[in-house]
Amino acid sequence: MCILAGILLISFSACSGNDLIVDAPDKSGTTANTSEDLSSNGAEELDVPENYALGTFDGALFCSEWLGLNFQLPYGWTTVSEDNRKKVNDTAIPAYKNGKSEEIYYLEISAFEDNGKGGAKDQNSLEISIRFKSSVETLDGYIEKYKKSMEEMYVDLESKGVKADVVWDALSEYSLAEQDYILCKSTVSSQYQWNGHTEKYRIWDLWQEKDGGYICIQCEGYEDSNILQHLSYIQKYGDSVSTGNSTDGSTDSSTDSSANGSPSSATSDPTDSTTSNSTDGSTDQPQNNDPCASGHNWVEITETVYHDVVGHYEPILVKEREEWYKCPGCSETFYSLDAYYSHFDSNHSNLYFWRDDFTHGTNWEEYEDKWIVDQEAYDETVTTGYQCSVCGQQK
Repeated sequence: MCILAGILLISFSACSGNDLIVDAPDKSGTTANTSEDLSSNGAEELDVPENYALGTFDGALFCSEWLGLNFQLPYGWTTVSEDNRKKVNDTAIPAYKNGKSEEIYYLEISAFEDNGKGGAKDQNSLEISIRFKSSVETLDGYIEKYKKSMEEMYVDLESKGVKADVVWDALSEYSLAEQDYILCKSTVSSQYQWNGHTEKYRIWDLWQEKDGGYICIQCEGYEDSNILQHLSYIQKYGDSVSTGNSTDGSTDSSTDSSANGSPSSATSDPTDSTTSNSTDGSTDQPQNNDPCASGHNWVEITETVYHDVVGHYEPILVKEREEWYKCPGCSETFYSLDAYYSHFDSNHSNLYFWRDDFTHGTNWEEYEDKWIVDQEAYDETVTTGYQCSVCGQQK
């Protein structure tokens, strides 16, 4: 799946009647107020909750009080460009207003493991988005519409040389960061017609309805275990988390190792001093918040290597060698000496003095080069290193 946009901060300052006032940075970096009438041009009135605000991102940590979660960018991951995310969010209201979209779509964050070529390595990605609709429908009904739109998108890909099939798992419940979601899993199989390469990967869509909006956390990876690792970087809003990744893959020692947003027993008020005085005058030792103090949880880092078909050309006999004999009496050709003599003695006995004056020749064998496959093309999963699933350090 393609990553659509980068990182930008937008907050909603007011929502009254049909007018929505949005605070958004303009091209110069200053704040510009714009007002959009969402009911114009035939669009139904749509109120985005006044308490809704896009999350913040400092380059390593995404935080959203409205979503109630934090997301620590894993080591080796990056996000889409600032400009692309701005384009998505800046056109959300105009697209709805002009009837080009049935909903207002906001991209909170779109991150992926960088393969060094501007794409997602091994399909590893995580995206959080919000959709606000004027019409009221159940979350299950909205998910079914979403699934249908995805299937239509895969059909359209065939015209671009990609044949994609999707298989949906049954919906289930999932708990993340102390919140409940509806989990929609799918398996996508893609075949690239220009080289015959095939690829299969998993997609998890975590859905939640809140204040009239639909929250979607989408994760991709080759295996469910990869997706579970991505989700381990999401925690409950306000929990102690690392504020950045170092160049060697290690994270700050303040990382909370709890997964799915469960609070850490070592969480403390960030305004507290690192030391405190006990009642007897002694000084307490600083708390050790290093989640890997007792050891790392190493997980294999893998990549898929495509191997072309291997074979060779081999000469194959398509016509055997032939000896031929032409009769001097009638020029008929025979392919054995016995057949020739039998013919001559039966038909040209009066020309017995020509009996051994036949013409002899050879038709040599013929060969054609044929391609022999020694090994079919295949994908190989190779281990390139190891990464700690808790702090992100690699080795």
